[in-house]
Amino acid sequence: RSMDTGSMWLADGRKIVPSTWRGQQGDNIVKCHPDFRAVFLANRPGFPFLGNDFFSVMGDLLSCHAIDNPDFHSELALLQKYGSDVSRDLLERLIRSFGELREMSDSGTF
Repeated sequence: RSMDTGSMWLADGRKIVPSTWRGQQGDNIVKCHPDFRAVFLANRPGFPFLGNDFFSVMGDLLSCHAIDNPDFHSELALLQKYGSDVSRDLLERLIRSFGELREMSDSGTF
């Protein structure tokens, strides 16, 4: 919840602050570059994807963009790079299964 204040705590205790920060200084304060950008990824809200309604939580703070899932062949190429030791058959079955889940979620049949 710290992004709405313009700062963010890191797990090691350091605090990331805007480049214009005039508050506390020290080794635990990290000033952002003025062109710093953050990218957040979120699952679809609700079952079965178990994501939050990202826009309702962060929409007034961030510029939110919905990006479609990749097409079958692009998703296969991504998964083959990530799981190079996983059989093509299994990857294709996973892609079809998640595609079916997405379709059911979109159509309201889930």
